[in-house]
Order: sequence, then structure tokens, then C-alpha cells
Amino acid sequence: MKEKSKKTIVLLLVICATISICSGQNIEKGVQVKVMSYNIFHCEDENGVINLKNAAGVITKNSPDIVALQEVDRKTSRVNGKDLATELGYLTGLMPLYGAAID
Repeated sequence: MKEKSKKTIVLLLVICATISICSGQNIEKGVQVKVMSYNIFHCEDENGVINLKNAAGVITKNSPDIVALQEVDRKTSRVNGKDLATELGYLTGLMPLYGAAID
């Protein structure tokens, strides 16, 4: 099995386990898990500047339990070597889990 496929399966298992754990905490009262999908366009703003605070603000404003981000760069030249998932995790208080979709 390719390494990329293994990472995808692990990521899906982590998400399923998280939802399962969260939903099992209080079955009698019911539990809601708020999931957000967001294409951050590698945190580039309308002026072409990498601006993590804008993306973090959108995430924080929506207060999700789980965020699935697209176009997240990790230590690439177009984001000046930044690890966007880790930095967004710090800014939002959420735990990042990064899995590359392309090399």
C-alpha cells in the first residue's frame, strides 16, 4: 500500500475515533460535533501576502470541533518555509494533524 494511502486511512480513522469519542460522552443529552471544511488557499490574502491571522479568525469565528483544511502548505517555498497547520493550531487552540495530499 502506498504511503499516501496509509496516511489517508490513518487520518480518516483518527477523525472517526474523535467523532465517536465526542459523541459517546453524553448520550442521554445528545452531543453535537461541529465540523468545518475550509480551503485556506495556503493563507494567501487578496494582496498575495501570507496571512495566517485571517484564516485563524475565520476558524475561530465559526468555533468548530473539527476543521478539515485544504491547500495547507508545510515548509514550502510559497509560504516561506512555514508549517501552516502547526501555526494555525497555535492561533486557534486546535490540535493540528497534517497529511499531504500531493508531494
